[in-house]
Amino acid sequence: MTSLISRAVNAFGSDVYTHYTAVYTWNSNQMAHAMMGFAGTMLFIHAATRLGLEFWYGAFFYVLPLLKDITDVVADLSVRTHQFKMKAAHRREIWLDALTDNFFWTAGLMLALFVMAMSCEDRPWWSCLIILAVFLIFTIGIFVAKRHFNEQKKQFDVSGLPYYFRLPRYSGKLSANSNNDSSERKPIEEVENFVYEDRARASHLLIYGPPRSFKTTLAVAIGSGLTVRRRAVRYLSKSRLIEECAPATPADRSTAVPIPPHKADVVIVDDLDKPDGLQDILPALANKSTVWVVSSSSRTQIDEWMNRIGSGLSDPPIQIELESNQELSQTPSYIVNALALITLVSFISIAGALALLMLPPSCELLCLYEVQSN
Repeated sequence: MTSLISRAVNAFGSDVYTHYTAVYTWNSNQMAHAMMGFAGTMLFIHAATRLGLEFWYGAFFYVLPLLKDITDVVADLSVRTHQFKMKAAHRREIWLDALTDNFFWTAGLMLALFVMAMSCEDRPWWSCLIILAVFLIFTIGIFVAKRHFNEQKKQFDVSGLPYYFRLPRYSGKLSANSNNDSSERKPIEEVENFVYEDRARASHLLIYGPPRSFKTTLAVAIGSGLTVRRRAVRYLSKSRLIEECAPATPADRSTAVPIPPHKADVVIVDDLDKPDGLQDILPALANKSTVWVVSSSSRTQIDEWMNRIGSGLSDPPIQIELESNQELSQTPSYIVNALALITLVSFISIAGALALLMLPPSCELLCLYEVQSN
């Protein structure tokens, strides 16, 4: 009981000093959906009463978020470079996100309908109970969704990844040929295997290429894909890795603080310049899967990195070479453009119609003008 009270007290405080984690951002976003659902439905109810209709016509507000989510889903499923495959897990994540958004929209909608039903004296009591029951069902669904997504976002928060990015959106260009004599897979297949397949033993990647070849973006995409699969990932620079080579984990560690490298399942090391200072660290990472991002594209330096890293890990890293090129095109399809246009026109049209309905009738405006004139 004391622990529960302590946690409740610690939950209070100014947002000014809040660390805006992925969990905080996701919850804020969904609460905004719920409030927009409530406010939009109340506007539609007001418009319906102006037209002499029943209050429940306000539920037609759901057309707007439905159009928006359909457009989002189609855009997310179709706009990609086709370099990395859109896995079933990606499609499931997109649909689940749209479903969650709709849950919050609908929760706000049902709350607005319940408020209006309670304010009508001639409304049957059982209609209020039905609306309240539906609202509670949606609320339970929201808590289930929050539990799933919050656990997923926590995994990202403790990873140290600078931003969230998924492989199907990656627009850099991987070399078509493999530089690994022991592997028959293409570089793209090696990356997908590293992210999506469960491995019995640690595996390692070494990413290199010329400047502006999106090496860091690929490393972040790999880390993001692993965090969604609930793998403990830690992203950091070489200097940070040396500093944290063997830290003592505090007992009161916050869930938003990046986990130490020695506690992660996968360690991603970015900004590698010179292969020095890692001699005492590599043995501690031998049984962990690792990703090494080398700044240079010189064959001599890459061979030096391979010798240095390979000597301290369980297996030599798999080389992933990136080519210097302009970003691959991610032009939306005609269907996405058409859906986006329909959604935008619908929003503007409905907003304009609501604005007109909010105005007083012309007779009231005329009377108001005459009073002011006199």
